[in-house]
Amino acid sequence: MKQIQLSDCRRGVRARIQACNLNEEQAIRIGEMGLRPGDTVEILLSSHLFGQVIAHGSERLAIDRKTARSIVVSVLSPTLETL
Repeated sequence: MKQIQLSDCRRGVRARIQACNLNEEQAIRIGEMGLRPGDTVEILLSSHLFGQVIAHGSERLAIDRKTARSIVVSVLSPTLETL
């Protein structure tokens, strides 16, 4: 499966979190959101300036671009569109 940064995923892409290369502050924030490697997310909104809005289960979460660049995902949906 193709692995890319979460920040490179377009709207509508479903992806599985593979790794989080985060500093301590980012790791705490992502952990508080309930995101873990192995979780599946769907990109609801993607902005190259501001970050992503993702669906994680029934939750909707906003992730800033810097943090999204530090999360490696494998694309699950049929489209492999990036950027």
